Amino acid sequence: MNTQEYLQIWSKASADVLQQALGTPFQVEVEPEPDAASPADEGVWLEFAASEPLSAQQAFWISPADAIFLAQGFMGETADPLATFTADHADAVAELFRQISGAAALALKPSLGKEFELRFVAAAAPGWTPATRTRFRVTPNEHPPLAVHVQLDTVLADPQPVAAPESASLAKSAQPAAKPVVAKSPMPPPASPRPAAPLPLPPPGAPAGTEASRNLNLLLDMELEVAIRFGKREMQLRDIVELNSGSIIEFEQQIDEPVELLLGGRIIGRGDVVVVDGNYGLRLTEISSAYDRLDSLAR
Repeated sequence: MNTQEYLQIWSKASADVLQQALGTPFQVEVEPEPDAASPADEGVWLEFAASEPLSAQQAFWISPADAIFLAQGFMGETADPLATFTADHADAVAELFRQISGAAALALKPSLGKEFELRFVAAAAPGWTPATRTRFRVTPNEHPPLAVHVQLDTVLADPQPVAAPESASLAKSAQPAAKPVVAKSPMPPPASPRPAAPLPLPPPGAPAGTEASRNLNLLLDMELEVAIRFGKREMQLRDIVELNSGSIIEFEQQIDEPVELLLGGRIIGRGDVVVVDGNYGLRLTEISSAYDRLDSLAR
């Protein structure tokens, strides 16, 4: 995959997410970066890191005027170009681009042939020198175009096949293909030992064919309800009774914190909210072990 193809996928993902999030059609085109339009200190910087096989770093810069337009649309505020750009607006722009990165990662997966992650690093200017500079021309419906400046720390190119000697090819084909190892952030271990579970859970690494494994196979087709939780808080009954349409409940969780994935009311993972084909989705950043997920059903 070369740089142009990579940026085209990002631009398509940007248009789709912006339309879903702001409720108006968007066109996003990749165009050269004019030398006179280099990012300044003011504005919003967003840095992302791409996982294997690309291993690229990229950064986006949005001018204050364009950033406040995107933030107000994402937060449902009335458009006001003279409004003061607040920390809430900056968080909204960062969340908007996290959703774009999730959509771009899904769109890149078929081309790369493997799971792919675009991880949000920081809302700050990058500390590396860009090898590629370009920008997205973002045109909302009935609004002047916006500019999102894009920087990559590398130049992507299609990999070139390397001819190998016939003997080496035969030796390589005789070896089993190595499976990629994917590092995952482990969930914190339980503070106390697990009580005995009524379900016949096989211990980690139990061989297939054991009684516990056969009993578990009978349950694998069960349909279970999972949910995501953006946050929680405790309220007094009198406050709940006084709720009405238009009331706002503030949760303890910050906008940049991952949401929780629940199974049976218990947390089994965390991740970032994304938009997939017009539906909400969750891109997992951490997940508990399979044994712990099964164990949560036994309680």
